[in-house]
Amino acid sequence: MKNPLTTPEAQNFGLLMARLPMGILFFWQGLHKLNRTGPDDFVSSSLHYVPDCLPSWFGHNFLTVLPFVEMLVGLMIALGFLTRVGAFFASLLLISFIIAVTGLADADGKMPFHPNLIFLGVTLVLMSHGGGKCAIDGWLGRGKGSGGRGKGE
Repeated sequence: MKNPLTTPEAQNFGLLMARLPMGILFFWQGLHKLNRTGPDDFVSSSLHYVPDCLPSWFGHNFLTVLPFVEMLVGLMIALGFLTRVGAFFASLLLISFIIAVTGLADADGKMPFHPNLIFLGVTLVLMSHGGGKCAIDGWLGRGKGSGGRGKGE
């Protein structure tokens, strides 16, 4: 008897269940940054996180576009549109957050590592496997299905 968890349907469902919360999280965080204090206040209150080795103009520009990039990446991942590209940029953002803000350890000490490492793992899976058939990419023939690669992959 074949393991039902290895069927293409189960794999596509798993990718959907990885995509949706990750995409919603990124979109929500970007929206929250804009709504909480506004873009200018967010930038000024976050500049102290920019490492000293980077020029101040870089940090200012990065923080200015960050909420919009988070929202765009979140939509790409949640909808499964250019999932691998969205997951690539989400991975880069997470790496920058780990380096500049959170570090590897959980600040509360409740977990052995920071949750951003889990999020990074999910984005790397999405980057390597795509969004699956339950995604815009899948409907356009770019998603992974039946264990093989779709068009354009």
